[in-house]
Amino acid sequence: MKKRLLCLLVMAFCLALVVPGRAQAVATSGTCGENATWSFDETTDTLTISGTGKVDNKDRAPWYDFDDEIKRVVIENGITNIPYSAFCFCRELTEVVIPESVVTIESSAFRGCKNLKSIDLHDGIAELGSLCFEDAGLTEVTIPKAVTVIPFAAFRGCRSLTKVNFHDRVTEIVDHAFDDCYDLQQVTIPDSVTTIGSCAFYGCANMTEVTLSKNISAIPYAMFRDCTKLQEIVIPDSVTNVEEYAFENTGLEYVTLGAGVTVISRSAFNECTKIKAYSVSDFNAHFSTDAHNALYNKDKTELIFAPKGLAGAYTVREGTKMIGVRAFQDCVHLTEIILPDSIQEFGDYAFYNCTNLKEMKLPKSLQTIGEFAFSDCDSLQELVIPASVTEVKREFIGYCDQMAYLIFIGKPPEFDELALSGFSQILYYPRWHTEWKTVDRLLCIKATWVSYDCTDHDTVKTPAKEPTCMEEGLSKGEHCALCGKIIVAQQTIPAKGHAFGEWKVVDTTPEDATIEERTCVNCGHTEQRKTQSPNPTDPVITDPQATEPAATDPQATDATEVTDTPTEPTQEATLPTDAPTEPTQLPTDPTQPDITVKEESKTFPWVIVVIAVAAIGAAVGGVILGKKRK
Repeated sequence: MKKRLLCLLVMAFCLALVVPGRAQAVATSGTCGENATWSFDETTDTLTISGTGKVDNKDRAPWYDFDDEIKRVVIENGITNIPYSAFCFCRELTEVVIPESVVTIESSAFRGCKNLKSIDLHDGIAELGSLCFEDAGLTEVTIPKAVTVIPFAAFRGCRSLTKVNFHDRVTEIVDHAFDDCYDLQQVTIPDSVTTIGSCAFYGCANMTEVTLSKNISAIPYAMFRDCTKLQEIVIPDSVTNVEEYAFENTGLEYVTLGAGVTVISRSAFNECTKIKAYSVSDFNAHFSTDAHNALYNKDKTELIFAPKGLAGAYTVREGTKMIGVRAFQDCVHLTEIILPDSIQEFGDYAFYNCTNLKEMKLPKSLQTIGEFAFSDCDSLQELVIPASVTEVKREFIGYCDQMAYLIFIGKPPEFDELALSGFSQILYYPRWHTEWKTVDRLLCIKATWVSYDCTDHDTVKTPAKEPTCMEEGLSKGEHCALCGKIIVAQQTIPAKGHAFGEWKVVDTTPEDATIEERTCVNCGHTEQRKTQSPNPTDPVITDPQATEPAATDPQATDATEVTDTPTEPTQEATLPTDAPTEPTQLPTDPTQPDITVKEESKTFPWVIVVIAVAAIGAAVGGVILGKKRK
């Protein structure tokens, strides 16, 4: 018995050490700053903070032990702040009295106060900390007039918040500021706001109306994502960019783009299945619409977004070259899309999840099919890929559950290694194009590959190509548009060669050369040549006053000598005056008279050679005679 009693006493002592609870005395008052104190009244569940200056909170609030009991907070005049995490997760808190002396509410101050329905934020409060009211139970908030920045996640998760009153001094709303404010219904953002962060109103599911500042430059990432009751948006002229997922999964029916919009992310309107019409300012230089209120680029060569609310059949306008990325994504009410022959490319996800699309004839101008272009088109039963297609990207036909036939015409395009992933039915390819034998069958490992020959050729004429002067031409031909078989082969036509006209003088050079040109009468090609025409009858030009004769070309056959008239007759004077002579040597000193220098005779001096040989012979003979005498 004594042992049992002793054990019970030991257990009780251990429990008292591990779980002090109310077994130990808990302070109900203390200091919370250099000149600040706090006290908790357990009878009224009221916390009072008194004194002057700043309240400190280094690790946790000194009234931490009463977080689950505090229902009312009274801050007396003289205190200047509500510290970091001061009343974080005080779930029973319903009322807060804030005096005029408080200028700062720090981060997470009222975070998780689920029963705090209202709070009077006087206009003297100049700064709100991040997450200061996250997950609080507030139903209406008026932003203090001294606050210019709504900080990060300040009111995130305030799911009961229905109204926010801004003033015209707010300049910035930071990321996630009103994220997941589920019941927020109407928002007017003043024109003083120039910057809004990403996800600012993400998940405001009951928002029905929003008026944007006329001075913001962008609709940021996921700003209105999952605002499922938002039916209309007017994007002001100041906005240039609509960023990724900006309006994803909203209830939008009407979208108006201002004059300044230049860039719209391809995911900006993802899953907006109710859009009936896009409209664009007449002053916008980048976008336009067609008769069905689909969004195009300015010159209407690219269809950017079709209204998701389109139903039945839709005809893409003539001249369109590209169906843009996600252009028809989630157009779940369309049953047929009629494409013009000008289409050259389908962007990624172009027709993704068009679940009721039953018919699609691809134009013969099509060249590229983007990734996931037809994925999840559950009602599409067959697709014929024209011979013009040269590139097919990843999973372009994946998970089309009703598709029984995929037919390729012509040569195999360039396949992404996962191009046919998700297709498991029959794939037809033309036997005539032997290149299909080299296609890796792992591209479509579950499909049945069937080669075919045309029983009834769809004959298409191949136009002739006229030869040119330099290039060969081709005769007319014929081939089958279905299987690609050549029915009438084209024959090579030799190049014509140039047919030049007469040479014509077009210019002269300082050396008296003549530049001539001739032109091909067929193609206009020109050739030039430089010649020097002989003029043997030209007279000798003399000028007694000249101090420096005109330069001549000693190599030219028609060159004439330019010299002064001789004062004494010479041997050469008997020659005709117009006979060509050797060029003269110009005087080096302009003060000396001109001197005509005649070239010496070039006859070999045989006399000198004979005399020299005789002298050498005499000398040799003298030497021999001298030796004999000795």
